[in-house]
Amino acid sequence: MSLRFFTDRFQTVLLLSALLMLPTASAFAQIDPTLYFLQNIITSEGLKSPVFGPSGYNARGGIDEHGARVLLRFQNELDAEQIALLESNGIQFARDPNAKNHPVLHNHTLYRAYVPWSSLPFLENYPPLLRAEAGWSPLMLRPLEHTSALVGAAAANILPGLGVDGQGVRIGNIDSGIDILHPAFFHADGGYFSWIDVNNNGQFDPGIDVVDVNNNGAADRNEILRVLDGSFVKDFNDPQVQNHDGILQTRSDWLYADLNQDRQRNTGRASGFDEQTPAYGEPLFVVDDVNGNGQLDIGEKLVRLKTSKIHKLVESNIIYERGRNLIDAATAQSLENSFHGTGVSGILVGGQPGFHDRVGLAPAADLIVYVANSEDWENTIAAYFIEDAILQNVDVLLHEWTECSVHAMDGSSNLEAAMDRARDAGVLQVNPAGNLNLSQKTIHLDVPAGQNVDLNFDVKSEFFNNNPDQPYSVILGSIHWQGHARPKFSLQPPNGVPEAIELNAQIRIDNAVTHWTYERTGRGTHLVTFYIWTTEQNRPLPTGRWNINITDIATDSTFLGRISDYYSGWGQGIVWTRSTADKMTLCFPATADSAIGVAAYGGRHDRIESDNSRIGELRNYSSRGPRLDGRPQVALSAPDDPYSPLAATPQMLNAGWGQSWYAAFGGTSGAGPHVAAAVALLRQQNPDWSPEQLENRLYETADFDPLASLPTTLPDPGWGWGKLNIYRALYNQPIPQNQPPVAALTVEYLEHDDLLRFDASASTDPDGDSLEFRFDLDYDGIWETDWSATASTTISTDFFLEKQRDNAQPFYARLEVRDPGGARAGALALIPWNEEPHPAADIGIPDDFSDVGPTQPLPTPPGISGQHTKSDGCTCNTVAPRTTFPVYSWLACATLLGFRWRLRSKNRIKNA
Repeated sequence: MSLRFFTDRFQTVLLLSALLMLPTASAFAQIDPTLYFLQNIITSEGLKSPVFGPSGYNARGGIDEHGARVLLRFQNELDAEQIALLESNGIQFARDPNAKNHPVLHNHTLYRAYVPWSSLPFLENYPPLLRAEAGWSPLMLRPLEHTSALVGAAAANILPGLGVDGQGVRIGNIDSGIDILHPAFFHADGGYFSWIDVNNNGQFDPGIDVVDVNNNGAADRNEILRVLDGSFVKDFNDPQVQNHDGILQTRSDWLYADLNQDRQRNTGRASGFDEQTPAYGEPLFVVDDVNGNGQLDIGEKLVRLKTSKIHKLVESNIIYERGRNLIDAATAQSLENSFHGTGVSGILVGGQPGFHDRVGLAPAADLIVYVANSEDWENTIAAYFIEDAILQNVDVLLHEWTECSVHAMDGSSNLEAAMDRARDAGVLQVNPAGNLNLSQKTIHLDVPAGQNVDLNFDVKSEFFNNNPDQPYSVILGSIHWQGHARPKFSLQPPNGVPEAIELNAQIRIDNAVTHWTYERTGRGTHLVTFYIWTTEQNRPLPTGRWNINITDIATDSTFLGRISDYYSGWGQGIVWTRSTADKMTLCFPATADSAIGVAAYGGRHDRIESDNSRIGELRNYSSRGPRLDGRPQVALSAPDDPYSPLAATPQMLNAGWGQSWYAAFGGTSGAGPHVAAAVALLRQQNPDWSPEQLENRLYETADFDPLASLPTTLPDPGWGWGKLNIYRALYNQPIPQNQPPVAALTVEYLEHDDLLRFDASASTDPDGDSLEFRFDLDYDGIWETDWSATASTTISTDFFLEKQRDNAQPFYARLEVRDPGGARAGALALIPWNEEPHPAADIGIPDDFSDVGPTQPLPTPPGISGQHTKSDGCTCNTVAPRTTFPVYSWLACATLLGFRWRLRSKNRIKNA
């Protein structure tokens, strides 16, 4: 069936859902019953109740003895009179402290507010109020190089003439914090710099050779280069560290100038740097490995990292902005928990394309990171982050968080309404589906009318995760069903008798207390949330089998049960004894109407022992749809385990990790940013497309390969529309199989015209493809010619004479060649001059310099290629790949031929 068929069905569902959302007097609870539950807990047990988690657990959602932070949704935006009335009844709205007159912060009809317990009766009878939801939620979970090639992004980024890389597009990531100092998050836009072979051995030696930062042609002591390894952990289950050797690997490492010679790269304000300092620290470089041999050769240059890829970091009420105070985010509170956000952001925008292999899918996009670590994080996301994303013209918002235990699974919450509004405003919403499928925390049962059902779960003595003696003192969960039935519930503890449950009330069972809230959502879903706890921290619940019995089921009903605890996350802690998988294991807020739900398939690793899945197969841990109302929700699948930057948190640094590490990043967390980046690339290519057009394009071009069984209908609850294929979405063709060209460049002096001729006609392509060329004649990173099929160009010698006066270092020309598939190759050629170079400055011989005289002239490396032409000129030739380049052989050549420079009034560049 066609995509339009399913789209029409979705639109029908959306229409019916919208009708269900209309406010009525009895359709759903105006006040979230969780608020009354919290009020009871505060009154009876106080803020140290085990309900709020283990000691030190920060999940109180702005609760105190007087009230709580609440997300309010009204029928319309409030006017000044309504705000004044609400405030006179104790409601305290969140306001912008940085704006004049401190206006009330809100997202359309959504408002964050502090509501005293005594104000709840007023809100319950305030007609304009649609819904008041508690900001507190018991749990927040994070949905857990070669993947770029799998989805076609690597090819898409380099296609000639289209070059889609995210330029001009803005991505928002709601996540933990981010390590803003990781080298992956800076653009290579700080200019090109020469390096000096201090010991004259014709090769690069870290700790000895220098970068000519001040462009004086001399080797200064504070310009010594050292390697910043792009180290990484090889695999999920293999702790072996790779590339932690101090040896330069041009496609994965960086170099830095050790200004104070302490053998580490210093960064941040504490080291004397400020917001205007490139890369916020000591000079940091990538290698322009022109010939692609993995080495820094004579003639090749370094490119300095300068501008952060992070436009803004929002942490609670603190905003860090690029160009103003982003450098201060290096010491932000969220840095301590920034592992997840750093990894996700690296998949989105990390790396330096053209220089490194570990590059994000949209490396030129701007990134805004919203830190979801505040106390009332759901309210903050709904009424602040999402609204800010709209105001900041964010193109796609990635939700790297979930709560999968107590929320309604029908898209009816205030937060999901905020997501839907943002999508209508042009901000697409991407949501990892979650990693719940194998956790045994979901049970799905179809129960005929008149039958009873038992939901059993076992409580062990403690949870063990490298930290024993964590007793289960709190259990939480939910039961969802649709229809008109109002069954009865009872709870039976181990070795006890069943106790009837009174909804929205609290009872004692054995040595435990339990509270069950009930409401019917705006979409007709019946929702019961339950909490079972002991009244003393670290006092265990009765161990053994517990049973929830459901009776008086008047109509055929489908029940969905979730259960969890404060320890196990996605793993197996408190679980159902008859759990189900492969259906309805989706996690909130991927349940939103606007959500592009993302599943995970194996990208780089087989995971036989832990997941029983191989590369290319849908991960068994990946959550599945549909939603409770049958809407599929999972839209696309993407690879789950790329190498991604590892945050240099204080804990990681203390454990011996460095500033520039990587790790395999798994889970649907790793899959989600692939889809968000795909949206960014499509938006760049098609800026006028609607959200629906962008979404449909991704769905229409998704793949099913031989390792994935073909679903009978689409979208499939597990795979969605299939595997993300960015290249096909952009160009409507398969990812090309292509061999790179071979570049060759010669330089010829035309004495009669006093011109230099640069010729790339000897370049070849193994596939026989036609080639395009561009020339950087003085190799400064600025291309003097644009891409063209013309293989040569000429320039007046004056062009180099002007530059020669300021820099006695030899000049090289750089060629870049590409084929129609986007594969590229480069070559260098030396430009002759007639002056001896300035000697290197005498910087002494520190203990990390070899015993060489740094003032000695540079020798000509072996293997140079100098060719004489006829009596009218002289030719320099370099063919890539080559390990060495000519340096001063041109001095003799130029002298022999009587080469001379003449000052011209202006440069002459001609295409030949």
